[in-house]
Amino acid sequence: MPILILMFLLLTGCSDSNSDSTAPYPHPYTTQEFQGRDTGLPPYQRHWIYRAKVPVHWVRVVPLSTESLLDTMKPLSEFLIKDDAGTGQVKIAIHNFPSDHLNARIAPMAQILRWKKQFSSLDPTSEQLIPQAFGGFSGFLFVGSGTLSGQENLSMMLAWTMQIYPEHYQSLSLAFPGNEGFDRVRQMRADYTLKVTGPKQLVEKNREAIMSFATSFELIHEIPLRQ
Repeated sequence: MPILILMFLLLTGCSDSNSDSTAPYPHPYTTQEFQGRDTGLPPYQRHWIYRAKVPVHWVRVVPLSTESLLDTMKPLSEFLIKDDAGTGQVKIAIHNFPSDHLNARIAPMAQILRWKKQFSSLDPTSEQLIPQAFGGFSGFLFVGSGTLSGQENLSMMLAWTMQIYPEHYQSLSLAFPGNEGFDRVRQMRADYTLKVTGPKQLVEKNREAIMSFATSFELIHEIPLRQ
């Protein structure tokens, strides 16, 4: 089971807070880094793959270092955004899906259909599918409101399904043709998803911060240029 850790106190890769209201990022934040998946063999060694700007009041949930993340059902990391009364919360889950070949990647629409099935009742008038492109990745943002399975209150989902550009996928594959650095490359070229769920009113209240976080999500290491 993952353990709760106060986000910016215990994480590596954090920058100084930015509270300048004129800055491009609209909220005080720390830059945090995220590990990819392991190979399933102990010790569970994971490379640092992603980084993003995270509002300072979000609470981060990280897996135990003794827990394998080979299973893609397990999140790489999660965040909780609590309401002022502490009675409700928004959850943000980060997943990635490594592949061995370009044509083995999961189709974005397959992810979106899976998310729709997580609603026991989905308001069709709330559904949006918005093309996205940032950080060398492209994909879609799915927006929907309704009743999530196992819950009673009105919920909202914001979920990104993102794939690295094909030319970047190929560049990474060619950069390390042997075993050297292959595990890190496999994580770097993986698809990733960011899924936000919670009470509709609370998601809407934090929507600007959530959108800023999502669009700041990127690889730590530069993608090599093709020769």
